[in-house]
Amino acid sequence: MEPPTGGTENYVALNPIAGELSIPSLMGTLGALNVAPSVSITSPANGSGFITGAVVAIAATAADADGTVSSVEFLLMVYLLELIIHRLIQRIIQAQQDLIV
Repeated sequence: MEPPTGGTENYVALNPIAGELSIPSLMGTLGALNVAPSVSITSPANGSGFITGAVVAIAATAADADGTVSSVEFLLMVYLLELIIHRLIQRIIQAQQDLIV
C-alpha cells in the first residue's frame, strides 16, 4: 500500500482537536473482553485403558461465564486423519531423501 501523495487526510478521534473529526456513530465504550469457555471431559477417567475396537462413551461438561454453550464436539476422526496425512508426508519426505543420497 502506497502512502498518500496529496489531498486531504482526515482523522477520527474520541476527543477531536484541530483537523480531526468526531463521528458519533463510532464513539462509545467497548464492552468487556469475551471470557473463553471451559470444557472438561468427565468420562472416561484420565489414564483409562481400553481394548482396541472397544466402544468408549465420552462425556463432558462445558461452561461459558459470559455466554451460552450450545454444543460440545469430539473430533477424534479429524485428529486421526491429520495424523495419517502427517505420517504419509513424512514417508514421502524420507523417500525423497533416500533417493538423493
